Amino acid sequence: MSLVVDGVSDSPQPDEEVEVLPENDVIRLDKTSLDKAEKPIWTVQEDKELPGVDPAVPVLEAPDPQPVEIPRRDLGVSVAEIQARDYVAEQVRRWERAPSGKISPAYVEYAWPAVTLDTAGWQTAILATSGYLREWSLSATSEDAWVVELRPERRMPAIAQDLTAATIPPGLSSPRESVAALQTLLCEAGFEFTNLVPEWFKTRASKIHRSKVYKVVADLLQLLGVEMLEWQQVMAKASGKDPDDEKPKRIIPE
Repeated sequence: MSLVVDGVSDSPQPDEEVEVLPENDVIRLDKTSLDKAEKPIWTVQEDKELPGVDPAVPVLEAPDPQPVEIPRRDLGVSVAEIQARDYVAEQVRRWERAPSGKISPAYVEYAWPAVTLDTAGWQTAILATSGYLREWSLSATSEDAWVVELRPERRMPAIAQDLTAATIPPGLSSPRESVAALQTLLCEAGFEFTNLVPEWFKTRASKIHRSKVYKVVADLLQLLGVEMLEWQQVMAKASGKDPDDEKPKRIIPE
């Protein structure tokens, strides 16, 4: 019995001549000889007939592989903006892990030689921040006065290490995220405040238009940023260092 696949028989046809080799002339191939044998490479460009294929039937050519499109993150967004968003997201996670309610700043004690410090610029800056917060506290019943829920109170000298939040526009993130960044800056400035992030949905800020949240956050980021830059200048003069070269020594008791 012979197998017929697609009309092609594997047994000799009546008109075909079949050459039969004598038994002694049979070539025995082992694996080594097979590996060494040269194998013909068929390509679609060669004008050859493939065994068992009717030359009248057109040969379908496989299409060229299409390039794989790898999605790029935030196309059209600058690296600085991506880094800003990542920073804000990290601040949200930080305050989500912290308990809701009152947050106290780290206790900081600065050590420097006994010198007369020029603190006029810093004092002017902190008075501007305090005056701004006082104005909102006087209108605490107003719907827009959401910042009073933070209850910010200055308790310690500023740490003034991380000023990143002061450089990020509030509108780049959600109101909740922008408040998280503000809380980080309040902490750096030595303020005690109420953590609003864990129970954001209960806050007044979550129920008003986002533009009203952004406005206050932007004002405070600006005021606190100037305040801490002035504080860095004070520390630099006390330690005799350029603030851009080296941070002054400070002691943070455990």
